[in-house]
Amino acid sequence: MPQYVIVTGPEFRRVEAALAKVDAAFPERFRDRIENLAEPLAAKARARVLALPTPGNAGHTGLRARVAEGVAVRVSGRAGVRITTSMSEPDERIIPRGLDRRSGWRHPLFGDRDRWFSNPGYSWFMDTMDDSQNEFENGLTELIEDSAREIADAGGFRP
Repeated sequence: MPQYVIVTGPEFRRVEAALAKVDAAFPERFRDRIENLAEPLAAKARARVLALPTPGNAGHTGLRARVAEGVAVRVSGRAGVRITTSMSEPDERIIPRGLDRRSGWRHPLFGDRDRWFSNPGYSWFMDTMDDSQNEFENGLTELIEDSAREIADAGGFRP
């Protein structure tokens, strides 16, 4: 009966060790990369909400600054990151979403329910996230390619 025997050499053991090393480190590298990609994105969203136009006759309440202050990057789980908005006052929770509506939104002028104001529509948050999809994809692809190179280099398999 014919036999086919495979004898592994030292490059196989080096690749195996590199693969184990990458496997152990990848979740943390992935989370760090996403967090590093998310921080500038959150800063961009903060800047965009601060840049929203206000009518010339409107007073300044600091609302845009409070919304910008509530934009945060939160690590969730082993490999996830969320960019969130929050407001310090429970009755203001809807404001970041209201400011992000392309259709605009109506609200009482300085809390006066007898006088309503219509804000024009802008998307300071979701458009910022959508515009950055390629940055995330490129950053994560680079991480995967770096890991593959690390494994290939261990076995001397560099193309």
